[in-house]
Amino acid sequence: METNKAPESDAVIIAREKEKTKRSMMLYGFSSVIVLIGLYFVFRGAENGGKRKVDVDLSTGKFSFSVDKPIVEQINQPTKEFKTDGKTVEFTTGKADESVVKQLNAQNISAKPTEFTGKNLVNLNAGYLLTVEHPEWWQVGYDPSGLSNPLQPINSVYSAEGEVFNVNKEQMQQGENLQQYVERNLNAMILLGLLEGIPDISYDKEYQTAFLTYTNSQTGGISYQKIVRKGNTAYAATANYNGSTTGEGKINDLVNMVASFTVIE
Repeated sequence: METNKAPESDAVIIAREKEKTKRSMMLYGFSSVIVLIGLYFVFRGAENGGKRKVDVDLSTGKFSFSVDKPIVEQINQPTKEFKTDGKTVEFTTGKADESVVKQLNAQNISAKPTEFTGKNLVNLNAGYLLTVEHPEWWQVGYDPSGLSNPLQPINSVYSAEGEVFNVNKEQMQQGENLQQYVERNLNAMILLGLLEGIPDISYDKEYQTAFLTYTNSQTGGISYQKIVRKGNTAYAATANYNGSTTGEGKINDLVNMVASFTVIE
């Protein structure tokens, strides 16, 4: 026995056809974007003379990268320019997408907080990564107690000569914004006699990032620091060196560690 169906209205038929067209356009558009991403990384790798492994899979939208190059460059992390005392620093802003973690897992790349991953230090437990241009110059220290203790660095990258880069993590006070947090910590450092003069500070409020330099009264050198806010948590990446003994190469490495420090979303 046939069931009588009410005829569909023109509006229903039009709406259904629109949905079909929309789905088709989204599929074609997605494929085009993935192709463009693949081409971008191929050409960018050629321009920089670097080794890039690009494996574009249209069915999954995934591509792979080589850890012998800085990950923050390969994912094209946005940067902002900071100038101080005639020195220009490009520091990353924003947060790395979690797709970085998925790509590492997909490529079976071992990322441990206790060692370098090529030219990168990737700490998935704490949720950040950074670039180390000359890993052979440095050693890695890791203390998981720093995940809950703001006075204990989570990671320390250090040399035999005493240069050091630290990452600390702290919960911000309720209702505190990034600028207030930075100012509160600077005031505490002044009271403790840890810095001289007025720091140079650059804020990127859109991406909740602060980059600053100051003269460290303990080391006699310039300290570089980057503070990134993620929710109600502040991550501080800080580099210190001896003003009279540290060579230019290691100073550049330390500055680059701070500048490239990026939180994973």
